[in-house]
Amino acid sequence: MKVHELTWSSQKPFMIQARELSCLECKPDEICIHYGLGTIQLSKPSPLQLLEMDLDRKIDSDNETSSASSECHQDTETIIHNFSDLDVGDYVVVQLQGKKNMKFYIAYIEAVENENEFGVFFMRTAVGGKFVFPNKEDRAVMELRDVIEVLGKPSIHRGRYSFPNNLLKYKFS
Repeated sequence: MKVHELTWSSQKPFMIQARELSCLECKPDEICIHYGLGTIQLSKPSPLQLLEMDLDRKIDSDNETSSASSECHQDTETIIHNFSDLDVGDYVVVQLQGKKNMKFYIAYIEAVENENEFGVFFMRTAVGGKFVFPNKEDRAVMELRDVIEVLGKPSIHRGRYSFPNNLLKYKFS
């Protein structure tokens, strides 16, 4: 059995219908009784993911309207404050003010100090867009306002961590 058509509608954005053939009688958000093969339920994004998507859209629109720059543009005025799901064991992108510009690092949350502070281990960049923990632990207490993005679960191969997120928008130090 082959899937010929996938349908989706904004009324049910987390459901995709798979159909054997195109149906002209059933609407995209309806279960097709003629050629329906089944439905695919997508997981709903968390409020944090929705905020990240909005931030990405804002950064993309700012990049399109501003003059082209070779460096990564990060709107530091837009800060996400609602990271209520952050917990020990999460990986995050944090920003630190350097002498001339913002620097970005990946950090592992080792402790939640209070609702606005987290104890973290910093990671270093490695070859091939991967990250490693340095031999000498680099720890700090970061404020919630310094957290830019929560990263997905990394894949680990020989002590090198790679993340499913698109990290090309950050210029890591």
